[in-house]
Amino acid sequence: MLPARSHLRRPPSSYQADLAWRSHRTRDPSCAPAREDAGLSHVDLLALARSVQAAAVADDPVELARTIARLRVDLRHHVEGERAVQDRLAPALRAVVFTGQERLLRIVDTIGAAGADDRGSACLVHVAELVVALQRQGALEAAALARLGVDA
Repeated sequence: MLPARSHLRRPPSSYQADLAWRSHRTRDPSCAPAREDAGLSHVDLLALARSVQAAAVADDPVELARTIARLRVDLRHHVEGERAVQDRLAPALRAVVFTGQERLLRIVDTIGAAGADDRGSACLVHVAELVVALQRQGALEAAALARLGVDA
């Protein structure tokens, strides 16, 4: 049982969330990435973002902090896994893809940093922005990879 005022604590920073994930992944499999190879697919990341959205709608700060921390780790892992393929893209297209990925990470960090303080409609707006940005980024990356003849 959590203390009555637990929702007032700030969620961990992105760095702290990464450390927490590394230290607890053997004890709490729900925080680990679904796959250890190249990370989650775009569809998996979108499903995880919808879990973040559900936690925000339910006004559950504990679940919101947990799912946003997991999404950040999985998204970072996914981005790093795509770097080798992105190096084969044309420089202008590579820059667009990279900028979109960095924007996604900034949105996730914004939600994670403001999760406990930013309750209500503002949090829902950030989470909705995240879902839309993930959909757009997935479509962009799929189109970019299709130009290379690689499956997304």
